Parts: sequence; structure tokens; C-alpha cells
Amino acid sequence: WLCYTTVMWYVWFKRSFICILTAWLLTVAAQSAGRIYLFMSSVTPDILSNYRPDVIKMFWIGTRYDIRIACYAFALLFVLALLCMFTELTFKLFKRIYPPLATLFTVVIAYSTVVNVFYYKTYGNHIDVFIFSLIDDDTKAILLTIWNDYPVIPIALGVIAGTFVLYK
Repeated sequence: WLCYTTVMWYVWFKRSFICILTAWLLTVAAQSAGRIYLFMSSVTPDILSNYRPDVIKMFWIGTRYDIRIACYAFALLFVLALLCMFTELTFKLFKRIYPPLATLFTVVIAYSTVVNVFYYKTYGNHIDVFIFSLIDDDTKAILLTIWNDYPVIPIALGVIAGTFVLYK
């Protein structure tokens, strides 16, 4: 019995780890894609030639930050996987709750990246306390400006399609 349990624990954990690692990699890739987009949309050839070591350092530090955020998000699922690997019933429970949780974490981080990219393009700064002034100012006018100046519908459809694909 102990040998069977040990072997099955390893098999279940290996399956869970691969699933968690895949979602983790997608999260890191989404954040990195946002950084690459911002960089490529604002870089000049002068920056690339004169500041090459700094650009490399920027991407290295940024990727480490992306990894840290993804680790915070998926640590909960990793611990949950460890706790659910002891019986077949708990493993089935984990298989049932993992897809929606992993999808939620990945989509929230990817959507946050998209919002941060557009916020940076508008205000020249990462999301800060100014975003909360949306409530204090003329909310209707600000939301109308967002609706007219940004591709809200394509982004929403992209998030919905991405969520569906990630969930499946």
C-alpha cells in the first residue's frame, strides 16, 4: 500500500507540476510581452546603440520581476497541489479546482499587464495612486475618453478568447 501511494503521489504531483509550470510560463510570457511592446514602441536606434548594456540589464531585471509576480500567484496552487496529492479523492478535487484558479490568476496578471501598458502610454508612468482619482473626478467623462481613445472592445474580446483558450 505504501509503495503504491508513493508511486501515485509522484505521478499525480508530476502531472500537477507540469500544469502549474505551463500556466506560470504563460504568465511570465504575458508580462514580458507587455514590457517588450512598451520598449519597442518607444525605443529609438540611438538608445539601442548607445545603451545596449543598460537595455540588457533592464530586460534582465524586468524578467526577474515578472518571475517574482508569477511565483506569488502560483505559490498557492503549488502548495495546494502538494496538499492534495495524498489520496485519489483529493487529487480529483485538485484537478477540478485547478483549471479555473490557474485561468483566473493568468488572466488577471495578463489583463493587469495590458492595463499597465495603456496607462503607461497615456501618462508616461506605471500605475500609481492617480488611477484612484477616477472615482473623485468626472467618472463619466474619463470613461468616455477611455472608450473613444482605446480599443476597449478588441481588448475585451481578446481577454475573453484568451480566458477560454487558457481554461481549455
